[in-house]
Amino acid sequence: MDKFLQIVFFGKKQATRHRKKVAKHTDEKHFWQRLSWQKIYWSLGCLTVVGVIAFGSWFFQANRFPISAVKVVGERQYVSSTTLHNVIFPHIQSGFFSVNVSNLQQQLLLLPWVKKVDVRKVWPGQLVVRISEHKPAAIWNQLFILSFAGEIISPPRKDIDMLALPKFIGPQSKQTEVWQQYLSMEAEISSLHLHILSLELAERGAWQLTLSNGIKVILGTQDISERFKRFVVAYKKEFSRNPDKISYVDLRYTSGMAVGWKSS
Repeated sequence: MDKFLQIVFFGKKQATRHRKKVAKHTDEKHFWQRLSWQKIYWSLGCLTVVGVIAFGSWFFQANRFPISAVKVVGERQYVSSTTLHNVIFPHIQSGFFSVNVSNLQQQLLLLPWVKKVDVRKVWPGQLVVRISEHKPAAIWNQLFILSFAGEIISPPRKDIDMLALPKFIGPQSKQTEVWQQYLSMEAEISSLHLHILSLELAERGAWQLTLSNGIKVILGTQDISERFKRFVVAYKKEFSRNPDKISYVDLRYTSGMAVGWKSS
């Protein structure tokens, strides 16, 4: 009986060792299987990355998707097509994906007549350029243009010479004040069928202007609005009869005015 029990007990120990051996073998097998799959995943990942890089290199080549059309939108009177071509063309040589829209917009904004610009790429090969120009209101100090928005721009001299605009003269940074005075005076003389050809604000604050019929109006430094209204009333009553004979009207007096007549 004791011997039988001893044999049975010994068999359990062998069974335990066998199970441990099988389990160890199974774990090793699973380990190598996992390692093999990891190698496969890693290899596939590397191949995928290389494939993406290769495809991207091919896809984003400059000549793969060239800019085939440039569409310019917006009313243009002063910015020529040649000027736009010279600015835009160098930026579109690198192809659709390489066009730096922000950089091109900044370059276009450097053009003197350009007020606003928006550049967009349209797939697969079009560039849309939307331009808004400054609208000139007057020539400022003979070298610049004052826009209707009160901005000073500096176009080429040839552009300035071709514009039939009123001429403003004044101290630096006083363009808004001159513009507002011009609008007020233009409204006053609208009923006279006259326009202001030039308006000047001197450094010491004195105003004078020249009308479209050649009459110079000297207003001085004080009560500018009241003095100009006095001129308008006098023009309607007296000066409109023979405006071609008047050289200037000086309103720098408390009451009345001095009239300079052209020599016959």
